[in-house]
Amino acid sequence: MTIPHLKESMKKVTDKDYTDEYFRLQVRRYKELDEWARTRIKNVLSTVKPSKRDIIADIGCGIGTFAIECAKRGSYVYAVDYSQVALDIAKGLRKEMGVDRITFINSSVDDIPIEDCKVNKAICADLVEHLYPKEFDALLKELHRIVKKDGYVYIYTPNPKNLVGLLPDPIKRLGMSIFIRSKLDNMNDEKTKEVEEYNQKFEYVHVDLKDAKYIKSKLIERNFKIEREIHKIMWLPALEEIPVVRNYMGNHILIIARKISSIVDAKRLG
Repeated sequence: MTIPHLKESMKKVTDKDYTDEYFRLQVRRYKELDEWARTRIKNVLSTVKPSKRDIIADIGCGIGTFAIECAKRGSYVYAVDYSQVALDIAKGLRKEMGVDRITFINSSVDDIPIEDCKVNKAICADLVEHLYPKEFDALLKELHRIVKKDGYVYIYTPNPKNLVGLLPDPIKRLGMSIFIRSKLDNMNDEKTKEVEEYNQKFEYVHVDLKDAKYIKSKLIERNFKIEREIHKIMWLPALEEIPVVRNYMGNHILIIARKISSIVDAKRLG
């Protein structure tokens, strides 16, 4: 199958690219809970629905947003990231917010030190676009190992078929500038400029944008059943209910998949 490289970085990205500067703006926006942060949290947690009964793996946890938010709701969370810088920030935020029930793990996606069938939910939010194809395959193999039978995986990632992303860079930057200025609250000119410059500077770390069809096919290969595919449109959520529109206007894709038991079932149910 051809991988849909609608955007592929020309620069080899490693954990050294995930610096304190990379995470600084994310931390501020999470603390301020601007519209971007609130919408991101709502989009994911409205489907995950973390509870006290859950043991959750937050893979590629970054600054720990979803690990912290799930732990706030009573879940036990394994927060995994291969950037030690990210984990140090996440630990600080966890302490600052008075949250416990989180174990932080410094690990790549191909060998996650979590026991077999240990978690009932795994979150991969804004992660898979940072993974090269082989890394993505390795991630899915590990997810199948650590998730319990009938447990769930939630993959939240930018939509490469979004028509805005296919525009020439100058037009795309202008559109994003207008969007940021009109949509994000508490954003003065200085903060708006900071977000615009940040997006341009760190766009290269999205090494391999993956569309919904590709993600679903790979999940099915790893014995997951696709339960739901959601396209989130930040600027006009009502359009999310129109299939043709949402496929090309959705900012993010959210794929929900359930672990099943055998290859035969995977092919039959997929």
